[in-house]
Amino acid sequence: SSGVVMDANHQPLAGASISVASSNVVSDENGVFLFRDIQLADRGALVTAEKDGYFYSAKFVRPTLNKMSFTKFKLTEKVLSGSFESTTGGTISTNGDATVSLPANGIKLENGGAYNGAVNVYAIWIDPTGEDLYLEMPGDLRGMNTTDEQVQLTSFGMIGVELEGNSGQALNLADGQTATIEMPIPSTLLGNAPATIPLWHFDESSGIWVEEGEATLQGNKYVGTVGHFSFWNCDIPNDFIDLTGSVINEGGGIQNVLVQITDNTSGSSGYGYTNQDGIFNGFVPNDVSLTITINDVCGNELYTAEIGPFSADVTLDPIVINNTN
Repeated sequence: SSGVVMDANHQPLAGASISVASSNVVSDENGVFLFRDIQLADRGALVTAEKDGYFYSAKFVRPTLNKMSFTKFKLTEKVLSGSFESTTGGTISTNGDATVSLPANGIKLENGGAYNGAVNVYAIWIDPTGEDLYLEMPGDLRGMNTTDEQVQLTSFGMIGVELEGNSGQALNLADGQTATIEMPIPSTLLGNAPATIPLWHFDESSGIWVEEGEATLQGNKYVGTVGHFSFWNCDIPNDFIDLTGSVINEGGGIQNVLVQITDNTSGSSGYGYTNQDGIFNGFVPNDVSLTITINDVCGNELYTAEIGPFSADVTLDPIVINNTN
């Protein structure tokens, strides 16, 4: 497995700790990392990326025996969104006009015990329609609902929140306390936004979004309450199929091109990269019309077409790109 880590300006990020299975490497001066001779789960192995001062991220890669898989990360620097005193609570705004409202006397040390003092809030809203969604979001929108069924998610927005004490201590909401999150809904999704929508938190140990509570539509925002902090996501769950395809030219498979699959009904997209044989695969919603788009490493569109609907796992005919560059 290989990949690249970038910062918010798409510049190489050195010194990020990358882990998969029981292996760990550090990105080099070009942001590049490489794992050799490791065993990965065939339905997707979780690769994590962490660096001090940046939000955590993770991606699933779908391996092929004796072939190199590829992924990219864009780590976002943790910039202070605001501070408040633990005894008074407070409301903090972040990018995109998202907000986090925290209770008075409701903060604890991450490893237990009450906390009193200044609380620093680092928060980031992730635009579900943003062109860098696939680089910024953790996971690949696979979720687990309240009946322990795997689903594929259509996101209406995500927010990541981390709390720190005045000496850098990791903090979280105290047991039994809740905070309110408000996330804007992009105008292109607002017309399809349901009145209530499930909330999902990101489980860093599994890479899966886990259903927990719901948010309500209030104007152009989703508003919900949460009992702990990590990344939170407003999503519609979907049944899914496993889609596989390949991108080739006269020289064979084309490696490391970006494949985007868009649900034509909701406008939500999923992303992945081709391996060294030009093969890509992943979970997509079933029984809906989809659009597939292929982009090269510079972001230039090489191919687009409507596909589906599909009611069962499918392997597409090879996509031939008449471009040798």
